Amino acid sequence: MPKHDKTKIISMVTLMERDREKVHARMDGDMDYFNLVPYKGESDENGIPLMDDFKKVTSNDPRNYGRLSIHLISNAKRILKVPQQNDQKDVRTLKNMKELFALGVLSAADERRQKLLMPTIQGSLASQTALRGRRAQRVLLVKEEIDPTPEQEAERKQFEELGLGALLEDVPTTRTFVDVTDWDPRNTYWGMGRHGLVWACHKQSKSIDEIQEEYPDVDFFEDNYGQEKVYDVYDYLDEEDNLVFIDNIPDLKSRTPHGMGQVPAAIGMVGDLPVMQASGENYEEFYGESIYSSDREMFDQNNFILSYEAEACRRALNPGAFYRSRDGSKTIEGRPFTSDALTPLADGEVLEQFPQQEMIQTGALLHNEIKGMMQRGGYDYTSFGQLGQTLSGFAITQLRQGQELLTGPALESSRQGIEDIANIIADGYATGNFDTMTLSGRLQDVQRTYFSEEITPDIVSEGGKIEIRLTSSMPQDDASKAALVGLLRQGEVPVVDDRFLREHILEYQDPDQIERAIMEQAGKRGSPIALAYSAALAMEEQGDQEMAKIWEAEFQILMLQKLAELRQTQQGVGQGPPTPGGGPPIPGGGNAPPGQLSPANLPGAVQGLPPPPPTPQQGPIAAPGTPRPNRATRRDSRL
Repeated sequence: MPKHDKTKIISMVTLMERDREKVHARMDGDMDYFNLVPYKGESDENGIPLMDDFKKVTSNDPRNYGRLSIHLISNAKRILKVPQQNDQKDVRTLKNMKELFALGVLSAADERRQKLLMPTIQGSLASQTALRGRRAQRVLLVKEEIDPTPEQEAERKQFEELGLGALLEDVPTTRTFVDVTDWDPRNTYWGMGRHGLVWACHKQSKSIDEIQEEYPDVDFFEDNYGQEKVYDVYDYLDEEDNLVFIDNIPDLKSRTPHGMGQVPAAIGMVGDLPVMQASGENYEEFYGESIYSSDREMFDQNNFILSYEAEACRRALNPGAFYRSRDGSKTIEGRPFTSDALTPLADGEVLEQFPQQEMIQTGALLHNEIKGMMQRGGYDYTSFGQLGQTLSGFAITQLRQGQELLTGPALESSRQGIEDIANIIADGYATGNFDTMTLSGRLQDVQRTYFSEEITPDIVSEGGKIEIRLTSSMPQDDASKAALVGLLRQGEVPVVDDRFLREHILEYQDPDQIERAIMEQAGKRGSPIALAYSAALAMEEQGDQEMAKIWEAEFQILMLQKLAELRQTQQGVGQGPPTPGGGPPIPGGGNAPPGQLSPANLPGAVQGLPPPPPTPQQGPIAAPGTPRPNRATRRDSRL
């Protein structure tokens, strides 16, 4: 694919902006609903306002719908998996490591976003899919240079002065971090090839101050720093390079290889509507719809009726009146129809109140119909906890299905977005163009176990595809899963194996690790010796020395019993005739019951006896070289 220059990029973006005018108008209107922009009233067919003198009311339903949708999506339970079928143990280990890699990079990205005052990836996707109906993120692994610390520099100079520079370990001069940046889908443009994205560009308006802070090495704005002028910044990506620029101004970031191996942008739509065409019709405005798609007109009609009712209430507080005097020149001061008001009138003068404004009967019916349509296109009152009566389990299930009808498309698009981000990072890391990263985070188990692992690119390249699942988890879901596991394990021949239950039903992160932990627990509890040893260590760590000594003594006793049983097995009947009591012969007297050891066989230290005295020195102590006493000399032997 040919590389586009700045002029070509600006031309393509400008053309797409013109084609998407209706899409932009729809997105801007949705954001006005969410931000509760005040209702301006109705107009007639000629555009003349009809409610200039009316009190206007803006319902908060659009805001509540948006907040609930974002909450349900951003707090959905996220399950990350690399599929494992009938793989061998070493292959499963590789896939488990890739799962840790995906969890680690997503956690690292969220930590960096938090420092930049940005929401989490899942929270940002929830907002984009719910309010914009589309999503867009720039996904990069950034390799930047780092300077050595003063301690490392001093150590290097010291070794070089001693002529030992070759012994110094290589100090890393670069580091790699995860950069997942949100792009506003309204201002994101892209081009598609035969197999997917071939380029993507985000256009954003920034002030000179913002540009200078983000790109401090660019000195073009030094003379204009502090001015309020706004520039359009283009952030362009293709399959090889990244380019950031402003029209007719030197590049903020020159064309630089990003090393990701593909267009590092995760872009997607909400909904299942495929591309459709008609003569003279442009349906693009209907692709990637927000949660307001069914209720936009209903919001305006609801505000109209609420405004009419509010105006009627206002006029009831300050009703209009007419005063008829003899010559028509007399006026009334103050408000004559308030409580305790007295208005003197002369003969022939009349003060009358205008009739109260009443809402027609069909108006109330119309309002109820509009509220019903709003609930069918959005959320009903029960979704916000407004229950008129106690609901059955079946009713709650039906209401939950109604919620999923509205949030389901946005939830699915958010799920796909997280999956795209994780796989783009994994594919880029597997190219080997970046530093080996040590990643940390929390597992998906109940305890949220912490992990920290150094994961190399070759492991990621062989691990398989990362899959993400988002589900709105309720407390009863965990209980139902546990009941299903018990049901599937019943009988002599279970329906499925334990690994399948842990991975697909309980959705544990690493079934092999869970199995090892279960075997370890069974090993500790299955052997009295292992139990005594573990208890002694636990008491020691807790600082309970008395109980630690008791369990240590218990451990020693059990070990001696096992040793005695082993000796009996080895010696067999060669030990002599059995004693009348049935137990083995015991030195020093006494019989032990079968399978047990008499206390007389225990060492003195275990029985509490003092240690034996040391053997005394035999003969006098002589200096080295002194002959032994009574040693015959050579002369004596000759005699």
